[in-house]
Amino acid sequence: MQRFNFNKDIKAVVAGEGITRKILGYSENLMVCELTFEKGAIGALHSHFHEQQTYIIEGKFKFTIGDEERVVGPGDCLVKEPNIVHGAVCLEKGKLIDIFTPARKDFLEEECKMKKIALITGGTGGIGFAVAEELGKAGYQIILNGIDDSAAEVAVKKLQDQGIEVEYFHFDVTNEEEIVKSMNLIKSKYDHLDALINNAGGLGGRSRLEVLPTDFFRKVMALNLDSVVFMTREAIPLLKKSKDPSIVNYASNAAWNAGGPGAGIYATAKAGVVTFTRASAKDLAEYGIRVNCVSPGTIDTPFHDATKKKNPDLFESWKNNILLKRFGRPEEVASVIEFLVSEKASFITGEVIQINGGQDLL
Repeated sequence: MQRFNFNKDIKAVVAGEGITRKILGYSENLMVCELTFEKGAIGALHSHFHEQQTYIIEGKFKFTIGDEERVVGPGDCLVKEPNIVHGAVCLEKGKLIDIFTPARKDFLEEECKMKKIALITGGTGGIGFAVAEELGKAGYQIILNGIDDSAAEVAVKKLQDQGIEVEYFHFDVTNEEEIVKSMNLIKSKYDHLDALINNAGGLGGRSRLEVLPTDFFRKVMALNLDSVVFMTREAIPLLKKSKDPSIVNYASNAAWNAGGPGAGIYATAKAGVVTFTRASAKDLAEYGIRVNCVSPGTIDTPFHDATKKKNPDLFESWKNNILLKRFGRPEEVASVIEFLVSEKASFITGEVIQINGGQDLL
């Protein structure tokens, strides 16, 4: 079913001397506009290539239709065929409703600039939350995903306190059934999506191959690779409705150096993300959907909390493997992602951007 958009926050605009117009709602096939006329205001209502119905809800108007003049008032309806222009003189202050089929795209572009929407998986903390802040400040409405409702409550409040529109959806991105169900709900509430940020991921633990439990393998692959594939698949219908749709996935240094001890499966999953990024960039190019990947190095986030607590000296020693001799900050990843989904990166797709302070050079 086509979603009908109600634009409560759209302000009326001047549509002529003594005339204002406000878009009340629209879908791809329908638009409803309210026009307010001051007494004596003269307007021309055009039905260029549109089936148009004009309902008088207040006041009296004199319409000129071809060689005919008619005075109409509340309850009257004018129905015209495409390409017929009818002029109106407001005899007393009034309002009318215009219904266009299909929607007037020129009105949409001028008055109803659709707010950009970004969906961020695992966005309630760490890099994901930093991305939510960065995109929110850039004017995006944010859809946050996660499974920690307490963390989500804090994240949502922090974003709202900054004036960022945000909605949270609880679902597990390692579960295909939950992804499909939740994305169907999102599709019923939102008519488009401009950016999908496949942020959810994690090491999931460590295991040497000779003792690798099958369920551990499945868990790590589901979190880091399956989630990206299924989220991308389910988001495509919404992304296709955006003017400049973009997907950003996450790789890791591990995709190139095969990871540390016991992290081989994590590295394998992230290498899969790199290939999937390039493959989906090819597959989705015909829709104008750009797909890129960021590859963060060691970023100081809760991802490393266990190591910090268990072996702080080891954690600090990792700086020796970074050319800039410091850890990255979440906002340094977020700023690159904001660039990748913006029009500034409109000719970039299928790329992997290293954000690691030169960690791959040592």
